[in-house]
Amino acid sequence: MPVIDAGVLVARLHSTDKFHETSVAIFEKLIENGKILRIPSLAFIEVAAAVRRQTKSTPLANAALHALKNLRMEVWDLDDVLTRSAERIAATTGMRGADAVYVAVAMESGDSLVTLDAEQRKRAAEFVDLF
Repeated sequence: MPVIDAGVLVARLHSTDKFHETSVAIFEKLIENGKILRIPSLAFIEVAAAVRRQTKSTPLANAALHALKNLRMEVWDLDDVLTRSAERIAATTGMRGADAVYVAVAMESGDSLVTLDAEQRKRAAEFVDLF
């Protein structure tokens, strides 16, 4: 089950995002291969915030949340183990806190990370496989 970064989710759900087509292709490939996607619960907050910032529209942010909740995914809550793992990753790499959470989910689950963020990819490579 690959772990999907919020940026990929936002791009998939928001058709004017510059990475929309790339994200759609990633989802098609994953779904074609029968993959169930994994996200931290933090993803819902990040998607709502990103879509609201990009569009200035609360209804569109809510629509994106609704669409996200209808995707076939496994959601991981930010518990003590995941928090400690993300803390260690952030302290070691200087990675943004939210990015470290996605890497921690991938690391703790033994899955690959799907992200379009070049900085996150570079810093995450020592911890997890990248899609």
